[in-house]
Parts: sequence; C-alpha cells; structure tokens
Amino acid sequence: MADTKKILIIDFGFCNFHNAVSLVEEGHKVYMHNVIPINAVPYNYLTSLGIEVVTFNRDSEFDKWITETEIDIIYNSNPYMPFVFEDYYGQDGIEVLGLSSKACTLELNKFEQRTFLERMGQNLPKLLDTPVAPFVYKPKVCVRGNDHARIYLTEEDVDKHWKDRYLEVGYIEEYIPDCIEVNVAYCISGGKWSILHVQEVIGEDICKMASGLTHWTKRAEFDELSDDNLASTLYNAQEILSLMSTQDSVSAYVGQITGLIDPNGKWFFCENNVRPEQSNSLPYFMSGNDWLEALRSGRPDLIGNAFPKDVHKMVVQPTYPDAIYPFHLHEEFNVPIPCGLDIIDDEYRVATTHRPRSSDQMIGIIICGEVIPDGFIDGFEDSEFSISHVFRPEPDDWSPYLTYLR
Repeated sequence: MADTKKILIIDFGFCNFHNAVSLVEEGHKVYMHNVIPINAVPYNYLTSLGIEVVTFNRDSEFDKWITETEIDIIYNSNPYMPFVFEDYYGQDGIEVLGLSSKACTLELNKFEQRTFLERMGQNLPKLLDTPVAPFVYKPKVCVRGNDHARIYLTEEDVDKHWKDRYLEVGYIEEYIPDCIEVNVAYCISGGKWSILHVQEVIGEDICKMASGLTHWTKRAEFDELSDDNLASTLYNAQEILSLMSTQDSVSAYVGQITGLIDPNGKWFFCENNVRPEQSNSLPYFMSGNDWLEALRSGRPDLIGNAFPKDVHKMVVQPTYPDAIYPFHLHEEFNVPIPCGLDIIDDEYRVATTHRPRSSDQMIGIIICGEVIPDGFIDGFEDSEFSISHVFRPEPDDWSPYLTYLR
C-alpha cells in the first residue's frame, strides 16, 4: 500500500464520489467539503462509507482546520474556489490538485467562452437580438447563487424577461429543440488531455437548463446516434480540448464537454463543466492511488485508458414523481449508481418539490464496466423505476470512440 495521506476534496455536488470511496478503501483519510445545500447530498451515506464531511462558515475557520488537521493533499473540483488553493496552500507544502484559475474562468465566464469558441469555428446556438419563444438565457459570467441558464417557453415570459434589467448581465441564445445531448468526459493533466468516454443522453437536457437542479432529461424524437454523429462529437471535443490544454498547463482534473446533436446531425456546443458530473461522478475503473498518480504526473491517459472499451449501459426512469430509487440493487449486484440520479434527504429519488414535471420525461443512465447481471435487471420489476434501454455488448464488441489522448 502506498503511504497513506490526509486528503481534502472540495466538491461541487456529488462529483468525486467514486474517487473518494476508492481512496478510503486504500487506507487514506478522506474529508469532503461540499458546497451544495445539505438536502441535495447524502451526507449520512458518505459518512457510512468512511468519508468525513466537513463544513466551514468562514475562511479563517477553514484555514485553521487545514493547519490543525495536517492535510497532505487538496483536490478542488469547485470552479468558484480557484485561487485559495493554487496561490496559498501550495506554498505550505500541501500538494494541490484540481482546477487552476484559468480552468475556472473557462467554465464560469460564459460569454468569453462562447466568443473563444466562435473564433475557433465551433457551432453554437445563434445569439438573438429579438427573443423568440422558446429561447435560452445565459449569464455572461456565472456568480454563485445566480448562475443557472434558463429557458422561457411562453410569449408572456418573453415580454416579461426581455424587459427585465437582469438581462443586461446575460445574453439570449436560440433554443434548439429535440436534440440528443452528448457528454464527452475528459481528463486534463500537465497540459495534456485524454477522453475517457462519450455518454449519450436521450433527449435534450432542458430540465437542467430550466431549473439548474438536475441531469434528468426529456426524450428526443430520435434516440440513436450514427457513427457520423459520434465522429463529429469527438472531432469537436478534441478541437476544444487541444486549445484548452494550450492555455492551461497547471490544472489536473476530470470534466465534461457537452454538445447537442440535432435531428439533421449538426453538433452544437452547449457547455463545459470542469467537474465529472454535477450530481454524481462517472464510475472510475481504477484505484484511487492510480487516479492521484495520473493527475500529479501529467498522465491523463492512465484515466482514459482505464475506462472499459466494452462499456455496458442501462437507462432507467421513475414510474411517477417522488419515486424512490432501488439503491439496494446496486449494493447487491455491485453495479455503479446512475449518472444524474438526484439525491434528496439521503434518499435516491426524484422529488416533486424540486422537479415539477411529468415522470415520463426523466431518465438516468447506468454505466458498468462488466456485464450487467440479469438479477439486477429483474430487480427493477418490483421497484418504482422502469427500464427503458439496456445495452450489453458482445465480449468482442468494442467502440473506437471511447479513449483518445493528445
């Protein structure tokens, strides 16, 4: 076993769940400081797995705790907290991993990001001088507590919000209906990058844009990406990552580039997240120690190559709002929890108080590196969730679209 360390993860939501669990299993003492309200994160569940949750009300309190606890490593995945670690704690002999100030700017300055990508020739939704419902409103620069994109669907909303002074600090984009969202998970380390995985989400993620609370999505009219769609997705992601890596040789983190593919096969840039997933991370198919080594040594390919080439997928959806998710099936059959599954009051469920929409428009995606057991699938028959899609490749069936390195 490698030397054990005291590791503090500054988390944005439930991003580093799988990494934190793996680090605990390897003997490290892991603390997690979360910036999401307490009702959105399963603190009791984290504690039961050996992850100690810590909270701080003031910077001085935070600084004192780090010194007294003798933290060895800080990993920051919160884009709103870039400078404290990079410029301060790193001078005290603490190993600092995660986001640099530049990485945070690349996510939070939405208008600068858009301008930057337009100069590259990337496809983006058109800017609208006169809003036509429905449309997408985005802030020019994200500010904590008021940073979510919004979609206004009625003419009345158009009239109201176009006149709103709040729009002076934002901009309006054309709404692109009936898209398939494609998330390209990547790792950047030491100015290099690697693509882990391309995750298809069935339906444009308008729920996330409208509420800022969820990754559950509606269904698109078409639900299958062609080889040309995947090739376009990867080409654009590689172009963006190549430019990002030339501007940021300090960061060491896992993130996602999200694109939208319309029914005509055109790819549009949607957003860049400098974190694995807002709700909970993609499963990692490597040890926590190997994950740390990949980040600290400029070897993002170690993370990219660890992702299985014959990945299995399963799409589930609640049968009604407030449906409680059958988390016990994951424990029984050792299957990773779904990406995008919301966690409310320490329960895996979709809550009507936060998601006022019909249950048939929401899905969650399970990603597994091994065969999804028949017993796991059968267990959903007695649950409050149903299965809408299962993909289990043949043993020799692999995708050339999963791992790239530059």
